Amino acid sequence: MGWEDEQPQPLPANSIPVKRVQVPMLGGIAAGEPILAEQQYDAYVEADADLDCTYALRVDGDSMEPTVRYGDIVFIRQQEDVDDGRIAAVLVDDSATLKRVYHIPNGLQLLSDNAAKYPPRAVTFEDYDTIRILGLAVAFKRNL
Repeated sequence: MGWEDEQPQPLPANSIPVKRVQVPMLGGIAAGEPILAEQQYDAYVEADADLDCTYALRVDGDSMEPTVRYGDIVFIRQQEDVDDGRIAAVLVDDSATLKRVYHIPNGLQLLSDNAAKYPPRAVTFEDYDTIRILGLAVAFKRNL
């Protein structure tokens, strides 16, 4: 067709190549009132290959503001427990929520960063059939 194959230009000597991976986007997670947990692949999100995560979720709510905002994409590393004070995806019965987690006797204390609007919530094994940490929030992505 008359086109000449373009040769890739060499990278400058001081450049560091960034490796990217595709992370499955499983849907949304509440950052406010818990929402029904539905695990469905909406799409894939690009992330740095060094980011140790299992999946991504879109934040739906404002309870974790100013740290994590409505519409942000949060990257979750699937694990069964987290250290106190860390942000995690938590399943309470059929609902998933994104909160700071603190261990209390016979359950978890879930705290919002937007505490003025969302008071702390204690979830105990006596009151709920299922209380399970789904994973640790390891990073988030925000579009400007």
